[in-house]
Amino acid sequence: MPLHVLILAAGEGKRLRSAQPKLLHLCSGVPLLVHAVRAACELDTDSIHVVVGPKDEASRAALANYPVAFAVQDHPSGTADAVAAGCAALESSSGTLLVLNGDCPGILASTLQVFIATSAGVDASVLSVKPEGSSDYGRLLRDGDGRLVGIVEASDAMAHQDTSPEVCAGVYCFDLE
Repeated sequence: MPLHVLILAAGEGKRLRSAQPKLLHLCSGVPLLVHAVRAACELDTDSIHVVVGPKDEASRAALANYPVAFAVQDHPSGTADAVAAGCAALESSSGTLLVLNGDCPGILASTLQVFIATSAGVDASVLSVKPEGSSDYGRLLRDGDGRLVGIVEASDAMAHQDTSPEVCAGVYCFDLE
């Protein structure tokens, strides 16, 4: 079954208050975005698309030596819009779509492989973690049967009366069929 990867890199990272794009900040001497791309390159993929903003020449330059194509999110307005921009660039609409945030420097190809395998047969999956201590990441909302019903930002979690320690790891898998 074909595997397509979208790496989301169009966000502006305003909270960092840095002139440098968030995904080009270094982690272990390597830009955050390159860590995500390297993990994707270790997978047996049919395509890897990086979703960038319309003026993001720096990310394109940082990835010049990697086998990726670029999709442009003309007006960055959130994760769903970035995924839509990436899907529009796909040459095929069949198979599996793995989506990961560009700021996942610790993600391993082996973790992605297990996630893809365990996601087979379902329409959509979200990789989640239960970090120790509090977290500022999006929280997963589940119904009484344990099914995922939504993801809310940590700042909005209390409005949903959510005290779950389970957070979104920024990795998603979709069946394109």
